[in-house]
Amino acid sequence: KLSVTHVDPSPRQYALYVVRCTRACPLTSVVSIVRLTKVFHKCKVGIWQQRLEFCTYDGDGNGYLGVSEVQEFVLDRIQALPQLAKLDEAFYETYAVYAASKFFFFLDRNRTRTIRIKDMLLSDVLNEFNELAVEEPLPREHEETNWFSLPFVSRVHGTFLALDKDHNGLLSQEELQQYEYTTVPVVERLFQISPLYHGCIDYRTFLAFVLARENLQTPEAIAYFARLLDIDGKGGISHLDIAHFWGGVLDHPLMSAVPPLVPFVEATSADNIAAEIFDMVCPKHPDLITVKELVSCGLGHTICGLLTDFDAFYFHETNFHVDRDRAELV
Repeated sequence: KLSVTHVDPSPRQYALYVVRCTRACPLTSVVSIVRLTKVFHKCKVGIWQQRLEFCTYDGDGNGYLGVSEVQEFVLDRIQALPQLAKLDEAFYETYAVYAASKFFFFLDRNRTRTIRIKDMLLSDVLNEFNELAVEEPLPREHEETNWFSLPFVSRVHGTFLALDKDHNGLLSQEELQQYEYTTVPVVERLFQISPLYHGCIDYRTFLAFVLARENLQTPEAIAYFARLLDIDGKGGISHLDIAHFWGGVLDHPLMSAVPPLVPFVEATSADNIAAEIFDMVCPKHPDLITVKELVSCGLGHTICGLLTDFDAFYFHETNFHVDRDRAELV
């Protein structure tokens, strides 16, 4: 069960892990052999301890963890993390679902609902989770950007509760359409490709959607939206797909509340937007942008934002964000 074949990181992966741990060293300084040896030793001990810990959750001994196993790992860690000391015990189970969602969003690349222990050990997601182990309070900028921190989980979970008007623990299309600057075609498409419960999406689906929105510059988020934008599952985004989602941006209720955009909208057709996007990507096929091309072009996050998020579109055109309450620039 503790076979090196299953969970021992390769030398290259281990070296990358050590590099992450030594980023604090100034590039212009000379790192002494003693100091570097201590860093290597600390990393080696830490990764072995974490590896053995993960093995206790690997019931099949195959080097992979499923959803319930990752959630169990989170549950067991909660009380040992000083940054979660104020977390209500009644919220533990929900927090485990919440925390596991990020591990699976970034590490379950083939969507098999399993994660390799090797990938867990060397992931930035685990490093982010382990930040909660420090005794002293996290710097404010870390709290505001760490998915696992109490302020972050309070914001995301509070948003879900606010959207869930009928308090059934699920979100209908009408409820999700109230989420920030989401457009109607995006919500309709999300409901087409997601598991539904009484016609609604569950908390996990909502969390994946939020993770994609919050991490739009990552390949995982771009791939998430590329699948969403591919209406009929043909393996890429077409001119018709772009026209469909662009129409949702134009029909957003806030469009009429932002006068600076009116002349632009009146002069811009769906064909022009599609042509601009295809020029940005330069795909091999003249009528189809693949997921790989959208990720590798370097502008995938911009394109996904333009077609799925009214505020991202507005910011792209004006360099300002929209204040939804006042419908003016902030």
